[in-house]
Amino acid sequence: MRTLKVCICGGGRTAHLYAALFSHVTDVEVSVYTQKAIELCATMPPKGLLAVLPDGREYQGRPQNISNNPCDTVVGAEVVILAVPAHVRAFILTSIAPFVDRHHPVFVGAIPGNAGFDWLADRMLPPNVVIWGTKDPPYTAYDLVHGISVAAGGGPRTHVFACHKQGAGNQVGELQHILEHLFQVDFILANSFLELTLAFGNPVLHLPALYGLVGPHSDNPDAKFTGQQGWWRDLTELGAAYIEDCAAEQYQLIKRVRAELGCNLASLTPLRDDLLRNYQDFIADGSSLHTIFKTNRAFKGMVPLVRAGNGIGFEIDFSHRIFYEDTHFGLSLLVAIARRLNVDMPRLEEIAAWAETLSEPLFGRATDYLPPDFPQNASDIAVQHNQAPIVAQTTRNTHVYDQ
Repeated sequence: MRTLKVCICGGGRTAHLYAALFSHVTDVEVSVYTQKAIELCATMPPKGLLAVLPDGREYQGRPQNISNNPCDTVVGAEVVILAVPAHVRAFILTSIAPFVDRHHPVFVGAIPGNAGFDWLADRMLPPNVVIWGTKDPPYTAYDLVHGISVAAGGGPRTHVFACHKQGAGNQVGELQHILEHLFQVDFILANSFLELTLAFGNPVLHLPALYGLVGPHSDNPDAKFTGQQGWWRDLTELGAAYIEDCAAEQYQLIKRVRAELGCNLASLTPLRDDLLRNYQDFIADGSSLHTIFKTNRAFKGMVPLVRAGNGIGFEIDFSHRIFYEDTHFGLSLLVAIARRLNVDMPRLEEIAAWAETLSEPLFGRATDYLPPDFPQNASDIAVQHNQAPIVAQTTRNTHVYDQ
């Protein structure tokens, strides 16, 4: 079998995990494009990055190439994986586009492929590129020791991927084979990229949870804390209720898309059903949505807090990526799609409006590249090639969000 050249874009938890995993896959050459290349190379042990899987297995491997120059990592790559937050994807695509092969199919995808990634990539990449994404990450990643190790959490039971403008059947089949070879799990093909765009994800989880924790109707509207807070282990009942409200409204949008656009969206089920189906082996108590989150061992993560200005206690870190990614590339896109399809989402709009007050859209919004004629021709939207969206023009130091 010929060697498959894979470029991972990113320097955070998931990029570390994929680099370690892929380094152990036969006939795969791994490169990493990250703004943190110097730090990564300086701290990495001679044997490379260590990944610890949920079952205790350990994989350690060193990528063949790590660079902050896309010319060093993207040229010759047959597969490019964006393992970065949604709000910096345009920056990454702008950087790599000149170095993507224009004469042969190249598979460029995002994990996960949410936030309208297909619409963004279609604007910025040449027509020979096969644009793809996954519904969920095959593994969650946490406990990163930069340049040294990372732990993998549980992933979903069903692994779904989608291709933008499906293209030739042999290309889709080849991509499926590649993904299964890299991750050593089975993948199934979604019939529309909307199955990824409308999937339940962090925006409809993080922001409602935070609204219940420090929002105007919470017990802590001043957002002051005496210690660290876990997203899910410390989830309040009010936060769980807000998640349930938002998820129910989002599922009404999913049903409207099925009815009006004829999309199957087979893997999209009500949130509680989705969690129990995909994470049942990790959930100790499935009696309510609140207990599902609190007892799900696959879900890690801490509420972003920093030491308070007066040195006493902690407060919310409003510079954290979720206030850009989940707000301007998550809830705002769901609200825009719902409005075009005349779906009422009062709770989600309430929380989205609150979240908008917490951060400026410094990196643009996903709605910048929502096709103006959506939902017409939703299954095969032709977007002008290389028409860069507003977010791609940012000159801000995006590497601090390279996670």
